Amino acid sequence: MRNGVCSISSSATARFFRLCFAVFASAGLLTAPPASAQTPGNGSLDVAQPDMAPVRSILMDLSRRAMRRSPLAGWQPDRPREANAFDAAPDSLELSPAALRVSRLAERNGDTRYLMVDKAHGKLILFAGRKPIFSGAALTGESLADQMPPDAIGKSVRQHIGVRYRVTPAGRFTMSRGHDPALGETLDINELQGIDWTIAVHKVYLGNRSEHRDARLLSPDGHDKHITTGCIDVDAATIRRLLRLLPAVGTTPIYILPTDESLIATLFRPRGPVSGTRVSLPARRGPV
Repeated sequence: MRNGVCSISSSATARFFRLCFAVFASAGLLTAPPASAQTPGNGSLDVAQPDMAPVRSILMDLSRRAMRRSPLAGWQPDRPREANAFDAAPDSLELSPAALRVSRLAERNGDTRYLMVDKAHGKLILFAGRKPIFSGAALTGESLADQMPPDAIGKSVRQHIGVRYRVTPAGRFTMSRGHDPALGETLDINELQGIDWTIAVHKVYLGNRSEHRDARLLSPDGHDKHITTGCIDVDAATIRRLLRLLPAVGTTPIYILPTDESLIATLFRPRGPVSGTRVSLPARRGPV
């Protein structure tokens, strides 16, 4: 090595070119000089110009073989992975004062993974590890009341006549996986089930176009989110994400915040974690 440049002797250079000539000549890529050819004074051979196409083909083949043996074989540039709920920075999810207050009560209850519904703001929030990791729009009952009429549980869905029955009750409940023929997979609230109906978190119901539920989900105004008969409607992407992140078996707590924040102290008293018991009811569910 000299001055950072590799120095090769003239004899080594000559041996290298003779070797190259022998290899290409044996492969039929070079035409040997005729016997009558004169050797120039500088000692070089009078070689016919080779067809370079086969040479390029050999070199490309050698290059491909070398790459297959390379540690970089199969390497692909990094691609951005699909975002999921756990990628959301907790600090980027703003909580209302009521939601923040109830989340502290949930922590005292020992709940680490749970769902929260902020009715006043039309939001659904998923907590994991005691931190909010995902938030999405949610539609709730048309009535702003926080408790169902006393006779609601004992009545069928057809007997729930009037806005007074279109309530999403506030409180701490538990959810289990369910299924509806029209709505698909659902998260049924175990404690809010009647004769032939269940209040659940599910894909938005679009059977009554005059209610414009799809447009209401996109509205930034929390007042537009009160339209259902009691269920919590979310868009298709949100229910898929919830079903992917929440346990497939067992129950998950759900905290539904009251519209009247003065009820928080009464509805969410500190206590130990409670396991909900699923009630066995008919599979029917009225459009909600």
